[in-house]
Amino acid sequence: MTSIGPDARRRLLRLLRDELLAARAAALAAGAAPADVRAIVRARLHALRHEER
Repeated sequence: MTSIGPDARRRLLRLLRDELLAARAAALAAGAAPADVRAIVRARLHALRHEER
């Protein structure tokens, strides 16, 4: 497995944060309940984790 440098790691974490914030904002804009928002963000995080595998 290849290791990534600290700059690449920061960029990836920033992209992940932005992606999850966008999912949260979309769910809130659609009027989702707080529990639903959490479930949507969790599902998006799960999908992102498995996207690169």
